[in-house]
Amino acid sequence: MDMGATAEAVAAEVGAEAGGAKTTRVSVKCLVSNSAAGSIIGKGGATIAELQQSSNTRIQLSQAAEHFPGTSDRMLLTTGGISDVLTALHLMFAKLNADAAAQKAAASGGAVAVDAEETLPLRMVVPAQACGGIIGKGGANVRHFIEDSGAGITLSHQEQQFPGVSERVITLVGKLEQQLRATALILTKMAEDSHYDPDAVPMQYALPHPGMHHHPVHAMPGVGTGRGATAAPPPPHNPYAMHMPQAGGHMGGGGSGRAHVQMAGYGGPLEKILGVADEHVGVIVGKGGRALQELQQVASVRVALSSRGEFLPGTNQRMLTISGYPQNIALAERMIEDKIAEAARLAVQRTAS
Repeated sequence: MDMGATAEAVAAEVGAEAGGAKTTRVSVKCLVSNSAAGSIIGKGGATIAELQQSSNTRIQLSQAAEHFPGTSDRMLLTTGGISDVLTALHLMFAKLNADAAAQKAAASGGAVAVDAEETLPLRMVVPAQACGGIIGKGGANVRHFIEDSGAGITLSHQEQQFPGVSERVITLVGKLEQQLRATALILTKMAEDSHYDPDAVPMQYALPHPGMHHHPVHAMPGVGTGRGATAAPPPPHNPYAMHMPQAGGHMGGGGSGRAHVQMAGYGGPLEKILGVADEHVGVIVGKGGRALQELQQVASVRVALSSRGEFLPGTNQRMLTISGYPQNIALAERMIEDKIAEAARLAVQRTAS
């Protein structure tokens, strides 16, 4: 990994122009996928150790099964002086952007030109009480941050806060340098608050799961679960899952994998049927069904899997029916895709070793 002076120079410049002391101690909690977390940790923890040493920061990642409430994302916490934290973020997200570009190029077989400046969104989690200062009177502060940094800045709405969680998500889009500048401006504003404590950032949440066992298990009208299918009760709405579903798709393997979406009233629950390769079923269900249970609880959806030999018409793929609100279905799809990608990555590692 390139640990040159470029990241440090960018971080120092951004921190200085933000008007904050380079040594002001701060913490930044970001959301990353499970595969991104693996890239940051590296083999045997070598990469994260090198990142910490190069940036003079402390970098922590939540455990694989510990997600930020309402998402399938792990939490990445970086603590240190503002300049050092920005250096660490630059190193980590430059690596993740390069990984994403390489995966995109590999998936297209080199047929798609990859934009070297294309970056992933940077999603920060901040205390809800800090958002007033970040937004400013009439939105003055956040408008200034956008103009100064050139980054797009979006805050999740208050009503999208997961029950029991007093934090909101800020999404930064743009070039990495723009994202870093916006991060520095936000951190400097947060550090001005006398109540700000960089050591009081939660990484674990004791949240009650929806009372799913209080409802009878049944299938929604029009879709049979098949013998031996696994199902869960109708889900409550999860306001924190903000991703919207695509029109259709499949989860690996051969066949067309067409998806079917059955509407159940405007803005109400939907059903989406996906084709899943048989070899991926075990990854989705997990030992003793624990992975499937976690998927249903975190995404607040109901999942039904067809029995062996019952395929999506015209394919050799099992039918996976996800029932719930659109944003919850999209979150469940993303969690499934992450599980399959992680299993594929581990399989490649085992083959190489």
